[in-house]
Amino acid sequence: MCGLLVGLLFIVVWPVIPYVLALFIEYFAGVKTPETYRNAHIYNFLLNVLTITSALMLSHVTLSQSCVGMRVRIAACSILYRKILRLNRIGLSKTEPGQVINLMSNDVNRFDQAALYLHYIWMMPIVVPVVSYLVWQHIGYATLAALAVIAVQSVLVQAYLSKRQGAFRGKIARRTDQRVKVMSELVNGVQVIKMYAWEKPFEKLVDKLRKWEVKFILRTSYIKGFSVALSVFTERFILFAAVVTFVFLGGEIRSGITFSLLQYYNLMQLACNIYFPMALAMGAESKVSIRRLEEFLLLEELDKEEIKMVKSAPNIISNGTEKDNANSKFKPSTLVLSNLSASWQPNPIVHTLRNISLTAHPGEFVGVAGLVGSGKSTLLQVILGELPPAQGTINIGGARIAYASQEPWLFVASIKQNILFGLPYDKLRYKKLYSKEFVKGI
Repeated sequence: MCGLLVGLLFIVVWPVIPYVLALFIEYFAGVKTPETYRNAHIYNFLLNVLTITSALMLSHVTLSQSCVGMRVRIAACSILYRKILRLNRIGLSKTEPGQVINLMSNDVNRFDQAALYLHYIWMMPIVVPVVSYLVWQHIGYATLAALAVIAVQSVLVQAYLSKRQGAFRGKIARRTDQRVKVMSELVNGVQVIKMYAWEKPFEKLVDKLRKWEVKFILRTSYIKGFSVALSVFTERFILFAAVVTFVFLGGEIRSGITFSLLQYYNLMQLACNIYFPMALAMGAESKVSIRRLEEFLLLEELDKEEIKMVKSAPNIISNGTEKDNANSKFKPSTLVLSNLSASWQPNPIVHTLRNISLTAHPGEFVGVAGLVGSGKSTLLQVILGELPPAQGTINIGGARIAYASQEPWLFVASIKQNILFGLPYDKLRYKKLYSKEFVKGI
């Protein structure tokens, strides 16, 4: 619908306005008769109707395109949120909080801006022939001079500037990720920094990272400024080239031709030197954002089928796949690990867990002791299904696991949202849980 309105506005409504304007101005330059007087009123009425219609259509087009961009941005944020909740430990180790923050606050905003201009990419090749044909009716071969100027400025210069802007956008995003990552680590370790009086060295580090980021932001701003400055002079330069060529070829300039040409080339300027370059620039930046989102969305995540198999007896997890074991001798709710190996890396030299065998019967209290980094937390992550086993088998006999983290935490939301944690609202269960004293004390 947005594309239809944009095409109707640029291909039908706006090209007709200069044509009607030329007919209206010709009335004042020609012989005045009752018939021409009546036609002048008709042209005046059409000009008013077309002007009001174009203003209303432009407002609705902008609103519709903004709504589309907003929906895409919200959908991207929703996908990112769901992906974050489904990442396994290997996936989490390949990303940083700073990268996620940058994706949610910066990259997705490119979709809002891109939605405003993307339709002009396919519309520009249609507007140029239509307007050129109408201009040809007035000045003939002089139209080619104007088209040559448009081709150089729009196709060559603006396309190159848009490509460079997209390349700088990727560099800015990487620098921003690095800076946000360092700032997050500094905030987490601010007590250690204050204790050892390391403020100055870390201040220099952050300042250096910010200068690198601003360096590419400035280059992008220079490109945008040059592109805007070039578009300001486009209309006048095109009109000058067309009029000079027309006079050189022996044409006679009249007021109706001049004013209509001004309107035609104003439309060409909007389509070719303002909206089209913005569409290319926003498209290039959106392409970079999509590539960054794709890299994040392709990170490893929890396999729901795998987790389901872990919870359902007598199925056994073996190297991350299901093996039927109808004759299993294990008792229900018995935790059994057999020759289990697991690692945080896809192809490790040495596994974090190696040939672990464990049997825990119902009612038993089992403690796991070991040195720091020996794999105690890794063992728990494997049992929870957060980390897929590289080899060996795990069977939990259909039991449901409750896990209390070593460090309790809350995310920034209401108590109700922290309790539900994305699950559907069950009124009876929620009231039962909320009545617990530990929840009341939050």
